[in-house]
Amino acid sequence: MVIRETILSYYAGEKVKISKAVERYRQLRELLQENGDKELLEMLDDVVSACRRYVEAVIKMEYKAMMIKKKYGTEDPLAWKMEIEPADRDRRVAHDALISYLEAFNRNAAKRYGWEPEGRIPIGGIFTLDPDFLSDPYSKRSRGAIANWAFYLTLGLDTG
Repeated sequence: MVIRETILSYYAGEKVKISKAVERYRQLRELLQENGDKELLEMLDDVVSACRRYVEAVIKMEYKAMMIKKKYGTEDPLAWKMEIEPADRDRRVAHDALISYLEAFNRNAAKRYGWEPEGRIPIGGIFTLDPDFLSDPYSKRSRGAIANWAFYLTLGLDTG
């Protein structure tokens, strides 16, 4: 699928951010495994699954947009809106779920292990971009950063 390759190649250029996301994931996984923390390992897996579902939802929505454009061009905005809405809703639901899993993991990991420097969890938890984005994860600015991070982690885990 051309859309998939286009989107993933855009993010593939962000090698440092991808590497940082994967390294943080591995660091946290190792910490949790050393401590036999099955509950947080499961929550970490849930975050990764939510990232993958979100990435797939974005790719499906972009593919749908490409198909609608072929079908209608730019001549029928109402048809566009009606046809893209289900895919956009699925993307938004996947994004909201990702944010919920991310918040739950970070909250529970910090509660159990504490934030660095005194604790063992890096500021931001599993999230490797600027942790200030997590202060209001539902703001437009933060949603964009969380979306990008989901692509970095997914791409890094699926190709590395």
